[in-house]
Amino acid sequence: MIENLTLADLYQPGSLLALSPDAPVSLALALMGERGSSSVILERDGRAVGIFTERDALHLVARGDYHPDTPLHALMTPDPLAASPEMAFAEGYALMAGNGIRHLTLADAQGRLCGVLSESNFVHALGAEELLVPRTVADLMTRDPITLPPQASVAEALTLMAERHISSVLIAESGRVLGIVSERDAIRLAGADLDLSATPVADQMSSPVHRIGPDRPAYEVTPRMRELGVRRLTVEDASGRLVGILTRSDLLKDIQDVYMHLLRRVVAVQGRALQDARRQLSKQSVLRSLLEHSEDLGVVAADADQSIHFINDTALAALGLTAATARLLPLSGLLAAAGLAVENYAGRLAALAGAAHLTLDLSRDTGGDQRWLRLVASAIRNAAGDLEGYLLTVQDITEEHTARQQQRLVTTLFDNTSEGILISDAHNRILTVNPAFTAITGYSAAEAVGQNPRLLNSGRHDVTFFRNLWEQLERTGAWNGEVWNRRKNGEVYPEWLQINQVRGTDGQVVQHVAIFSDLSVAQRSAEEIDYLRHHDPLTGLPNLTRLRERLGEALERLSRERGRLAVLVLDLDRFQDVVATHGHAAGDDALRHIGERLAAATQPADIVARLEGDSFVIARPIDPGLEASVQTTLAAEALQQVIRRPLDQAGLPDLTVTATIGVALYPEDGASVTSLLRNAESALKQAKLASRSSIAFYRPEMTQTARRRIQLESELRRALAGGELRLFYQPIVAVATGRLVAAEALIRWQHPDDGLLAPRDFIEAVEQSDLVHPVGRWVLEQAAAQARDWLALDRVRVSVNVTGHQIAAGRVAQDLKEVLDHTGLDPSLLCLEVLESVLLRDPDQALAELNRVRDLGVSIALDDFGSGYSSLSYLKHLPVDYLKIDRGFIRHLAHDPTDEAIVRSTIAMAHSLGKRVVAEGVETADQLDYLGRAGCDLVQGYLLGRPMEASAIAAALGSARETTRG
Repeated sequence: MIENLTLADLYQPGSLLALSPDAPVSLALALMGERGSSSVILERDGRAVGIFTERDALHLVARGDYHPDTPLHALMTPDPLAASPEMAFAEGYALMAGNGIRHLTLADAQGRLCGVLSESNFVHALGAEELLVPRTVADLMTRDPITLPPQASVAEALTLMAERHISSVLIAESGRVLGIVSERDAIRLAGADLDLSATPVADQMSSPVHRIGPDRPAYEVTPRMRELGVRRLTVEDASGRLVGILTRSDLLKDIQDVYMHLLRRVVAVQGRALQDARRQLSKQSVLRSLLEHSEDLGVVAADADQSIHFINDTALAALGLTAATARLLPLSGLLAAAGLAVENYAGRLAALAGAAHLTLDLSRDTGGDQRWLRLVASAIRNAAGDLEGYLLTVQDITEEHTARQQQRLVTTLFDNTSEGILISDAHNRILTVNPAFTAITGYSAAEAVGQNPRLLNSGRHDVTFFRNLWEQLERTGAWNGEVWNRRKNGEVYPEWLQINQVRGTDGQVVQHVAIFSDLSVAQRSAEEIDYLRHHDPLTGLPNLTRLRERLGEALERLSRERGRLAVLVLDLDRFQDVVATHGHAAGDDALRHIGERLAAATQPADIVARLEGDSFVIARPIDPGLEASVQTTLAAEALQQVIRRPLDQAGLPDLTVTATIGVALYPEDGASVTSLLRNAESALKQAKLASRSSIAFYRPEMTQTARRRIQLESELRRALAGGELRLFYQPIVAVATGRLVAAEALIRWQHPDDGLLAPRDFIEAVEQSDLVHPVGRWVLEQAAAQARDWLALDRVRVSVNVTGHQIAAGRVAQDLKEVLDHTGLDPSLLCLEVLESVLLRDPDQALAELNRVRDLGVSIALDDFGSGYSSLSYLKHLPVDYLKIDRGFIRHLAHDPTDEAIVRSTIAMAHSLGKRVVAEGVETADQLDYLGRAGCDLVQGYLLGRPMEASAIAAALGSARETTRG
């Protein structure tokens, strides 16, 4: 049984792969590939200081940042999460899953590294006997897995995996799986001499892909994966059609069930068994851990004199008490202190003398927010039947209570609405009707139930009309329009009819709900009817019906375009307090104001709607150029700011409300309207549990990523405003004379806590935010000012790197003009360095912007030349003055004939086109000697000088000047 397992039982001796943090990444990838390991632990003095995983390798290769000699300490995740080998299985899983990670290091009491566990270790420990209910593959699999066609490039597959935070992509054609690309393939491809953007994924995918049927028992999966040596299986139906994928993470869903089962088994046992469990609580760490960390059930244990000896955090939170306060109170005093709406607790507990247990549903006011709790008190007795103590379980049943109230409300509305309602089963047999149905049609419930809705057919609509109706209903799940029906007395009348399908968890239709109104009575224009049918009458925003229509249309378009979408469900915090204090009219007025603000704050492509009550939905397309979690979090925070402004409505001066937001992303969190809304509401629920006015994603790791990136962006804004950003300069030397003629400006961040940070630590956050322009402008201003200051010593050209975002925005030339005008600098003393890959994203835009730069007299260098795909025909049209040979071709110069040939031919080609050549990464005298003989114009690298402060460049210029004079 897994409740008896510790983390030490899961660890496989000899599986630990550990390296020094100074080891090169190429060694780590080689060992990971050789041993089939998903991670390398970075160890120093017997302690784990970092971890490098397959996912890190994937991001390196996808970004094109892989350099074999990069030390692992520059790439690792520092201070990996550690646990004791004696920790219980369930507690270890909760620790790993709760932090959104896939690896857990093991360390002894002195902090020394003992081993490492991955998801696979937990999956392999989950045997068939632990499955609490019969499960099938279909219950656990991930539906609608992401696929690519075989002609897609390897680079596209790796980028997709990195952006979507998934471990694999299936390669499929016509619904048939041909192969798979996974994180492990990224390890294999890291050192491969391949042009990943030009290599079809079909050439590098792993094949064949092992399959399993959706109806197979779930307990067969782990042994099958172990037997095949794989970490995922595709799920295909009897016809061979792909329906899902099953990964190790999917299998871990069963551990959640086992976890909760253990908890309930501990607290549900009565009598002597419960007494024994209580005595063993301090000895059995797994059971105590389950009780202490349960988020589902509060537990309180007391002695016969009601002295409390155990209470977990969930119970404290539900009762609104602290541990220090709770342990000073008797059990009856604990309930009284919680402010529960019942009296004589001591008498109620005494009643347990004649009963097995006592159940109470009580309300508790938490500062205006009423919560409902279910208390189940049980007496603990010894073998003689004498009372030895009490066990109290506490559950927050507010949602259940609210659901019952909502059900009563729905029933009231069903019985009292003026619109007729008809509910039929999947075979279109009428199950129930409301009184308005009888009033409109003349048929009683007894006459209608069991009949087909055809009994209302007027005969005015032909077969084509009904065929189109059913086709749309099957395609979209809803149909609405004007129809003619016949009453029981034979009278034909017009009605506005809306039909919605209700589907079960298996996706099959289980019911149809038809709602109709008598247009002969309504006397409204078709336009009025359409508006009221699609809009919320209070706020004027689209209602749920219209939201589903527009969202469905948006998803169809995004599916074709491979676009992404964020669905934000927004709920006003404690809005019931506004209504309770100021009345329903004031509440309605506040909702109208908030609806107007949301409509004004959204973008043209957004969809904004009111769900119900104080809940709203905003659906926004995601800009592919920005990180989804960051972009969506910023949008959510902006919406919160809009709502937080005082309403200033009549009679309610300075009324302020806040909002909590849950987010689901398409397609990662759902491919249908229903799943996206459901998952966004699930995220909203988690956000409310965390704190009011918070934001949460459906996947917790997205919330953590967004928070880290938002924090980093906030610190960068402070850095830009507070002068923490600095420019270092790396010398560029003329080969023929050895003279320093230029310097490349390189940004650094003097972080107040972390010291001097290199661009790899923050530049991605800059490029994926609105900081890219202000930071880029700052670099231009600083570099130009520095070139002007150096003029007192010598003319030194300063090179500045510009990003693809700056080029795409079309503001580089304008910024340059303003900087040159302000500083009075000779334009020939500035050079812009542009990556070859940037120019190929939008050649027309790039060419136009670079021509504007050249018109100013500023020179242009094509950086990392040779790493992209520029053709000679394209290159000769670019307004480029310098070609910078990629350091990858310089590294083995003078030892590798191929690199020598590439460098020599590049220099000759550049000179024939009238362009000068700069060689990057020069580190040895042999490399410099070869470049001189090959005719290279300029060189740059550690042999000539590392990046240094401007004062060091000035000192070098001054020294050279004195030498010349001497």
